[in-house]
Amino acid sequence: MKNRMRLVLSALTGGVMLLSAPVMAVDIPIKITGTIYIPPCKIKNNTDFKVSFDKIALQKVDGQNYAKSTTVEVNCEYFQGKPYIRLSGGTGQLSGAPDNVLNTTGANPSALGIALYQGGTVDPQNPLRLGAGAQGQYGYEITKGLSAVNVQNSQFTFTAVPYKHGNTELNAGTFSASVTMSLSYL
Repeated sequence: MKNRMRLVLSALTGGVMLLSAPVMAVDIPIKITGTIYIPPCKIKNNTDFKVSFDKIALQKVDGQNYAKSTTVEVNCEYFQGKPYIRLSGGTGQLSGAPDNVLNTTGANPSALGIALYQGGTVDPQNPLRLGAGAQGQYGYEITKGLSAVNVQNSQFTFTAVPYKHGNTELNAGTFSASVTMSLSYL
């Protein structure tokens, strides 16, 4: 019985000593990362859309005739600040033309472009310019064509018009152009 008591006391003493011994820990750094971004607005519920000119007389292409206005629905999760629009990719800018003129493919690739304007008219004061703009990746400030600013749901109207570059005679034939449009608030 005495041996048993000694054994229990020894075990208890050893356990207490173990519990009172200093604990060693290793410091491990934790790195937490993420990205806060400005979500782009949804244009026409993120579906493709077309602007069709149908048939146009080649002698009447002057950057005014055959203008087509298009209005698209815009839905924004974030709508604080100023609205910006970016046009990128696709067929790109027509070489030597203003920065609101898309290049075309087809019968007249270096002479025929599509000029784009903010709003419902051909208005040289409000071009719908291609590229990243002064804000880097967000494009250029919208100055005309947005039905309401700083609201979740609105509409954006733009105008596209065939544009003849230089004195080159146009050839009869089909043409097309494409571009990616994104709208964000900053």
